[in-house]
Amino acid sequence: MRTSTLLCLALVVLALQPTWAQDVAQPAVVVAPAELTEGENLILNPSFEEEMAAWQVAQLGRGLEVARDDSCSSEGDWSLRLTSRTGQSVDVALFEGAVEPGARYRFAVKYATSTEGTDADYAPAPLVWVTFTGDRGAAADLNWMGSEEAIDWTPLEAEVTVPPDASVMSLRLFLHQQAGTIWFDEARLVQLRQGEEPAKLAPDGNILCNGDMEHGAAGQPDAWCPDTGRVGIHRQWVKYEQQGRHVWSDTNPHSGERCLCCEVLDNGKVPYICWLQYVALRPNTTYRLSGWLRAEGATAVNLHVVASESRGLSREIWETTYVGAGPWQEKTTTFTTPAWDGGCRPGYVGMLAGKVGKAYADDLRLEEVATELIGVEVAIESDKPGNVFATADEACFRVKLTNKTDANLAVSGRYAAVKSGGRPEWREFTGSVTLPPRECQEFRIGRAASEPGVYTLHVAVAAADGRAVTQKVPFAVGG
Repeated sequence: MRTSTLLCLALVVLALQPTWAQDVAQPAVVVAPAELTEGENLILNPSFEEEMAAWQVAQLGRGLEVARDDSCSSEGDWSLRLTSRTGQSVDVALFEGAVEPGARYRFAVKYATSTEGTDADYAPAPLVWVTFTGDRGAAADLNWMGSEEAIDWTPLEAEVTVPPDASVMSLRLFLHQQAGTIWFDEARLVQLRQGEEPAKLAPDGNILCNGDMEHGAAGQPDAWCPDTGRVGIHRQWVKYEQQGRHVWSDTNPHSGERCLCCEVLDNGKVPYICWLQYVALRPNTTYRLSGWLRAEGATAVNLHVVASESRGLSREIWETTYVGAGPWQEKTTTFTTPAWDGGCRPGYVGMLAGKVGKAYADDLRLEEVATELIGVEVAIESDKPGNVFATADEACFRVKLTNKTDANLAVSGRYAAVKSGGRPEWREFTGSVTLPPRECQEFRIGRAASEPGVYTLHVAVAAADGRAVTQKVPFAVGG
């Protein structure tokens, strides 16, 4: 293995680090449970010892370079070097292949950065971009970043869960919108397994990986990444050490041995920092976000879920109320995602600290809430073949509700006629009504649409406790 000038500077830089940075970098190591094992590495040529085999590079513009480099490596004789002299992004594709919906994967790579040959104030941060696709196209785009302050070889790791409607995963490495150089080496993409079976969601239905913060290594909790200011809810382009400190803490956790900690510094820079975990959110789905929070000093802490901007859609944010300084408190919020077109949407769960002080989070959960109304059968009928109507006045439907249970069911019904790409405008076709056991009642929807076009009729029947069942049919109104 050859030693680079870059690595020779590491000792000097480390000597200049503040004391707190050295302390955080050397915590006790906590390993994952023994039953959670890694499969074979899915990335071919992970250390670049075989030329550029299996790595795909897009056409490069002026001032952008992607090449193997034998002057700097973490393992073996070679690494991959990405250089931007213009501040434009440059990327390389690592992997594209079939994956199992719901399965968990772990990606890891080592990287080092430099500003040599540029006038940049700080080095670029690496960006890992994962895209999931399925039969309906893109299912989710997830990304996470490392720190730009990586003079020595630094690990970057994260876990992802394949969305339920995805079948293909692709993974790319970026030098993202900053002049400088990043070296990559020792790339790994593995499927996590429990015994002989693929690892999926936690047995208790928690969508979040490592929600109890007990598993990780080298100062980083598995599946969680610090928001360095370049991603996340606030998007402040501020250097990492000016925001505060992200700590995988063993100070008074709510349970077990570890929890997450954010410390906001009293330096007038950024009044908030957070830990993040990326998730894929299903459309028209009810979730419950919960966790235990506490704070010290003047800071406050909250939990939030953000559905990121995607394919022209605006961001959606759901959050718990802030918790001021004090002992551990449990906070919970329930929300329902909009009926987005195109399947799952990328998002993330975060714990955020605001104002000066320390904030802690532990035992975080994100879970789908069972909302299906069981026992009611919904049938939608019309008098026209194929539901094709000559005029809007003819666009009428019969909705038959059958109670399949042996008890009375109190329900109400709504409908919406939606054009492709449109948003539903719900109207009531029946108020609260009691369906007798094992009986069918019929309701009428008149003039479902007001103008010509191709529509989808959505019908939703809900109980008083919020559980609902939906049905839909296509129809058309002639010009």
